[in-house]
Amino acid sequence: MDIEFLITFFSYFALVNVVLLIALGIITHIKVLSNAVKSGLKMLYGTGDKDVKESYHKFLTLYKAYTVFFSIAPLITLLVIKSM
Repeated sequence: MDIEFLITFFSYFALVNVVLLIALGIITHIKVLSNAVKSGLKMLYGTGDKDVKESYHKFLTLYKAYTVFFSIAPLITLLVIKSM
């Protein structure tokens, strides 16, 4: 594989993940959609409001960490290797 292909792949991969994180953050902070998400998750998992909120924030935190670790860090590494 060519390093240019890998840089392009990880660029798009990081872009999609960051856009998804921003969209999830906006959905979380809009009150109407936030209640819809909570009620949907409560129906799906059969838990209370506190558990749904806690698990949703845990999911977002882990998704942010995985996005940095699996898409942004490799992209930065490839860009540094290419510049040498």
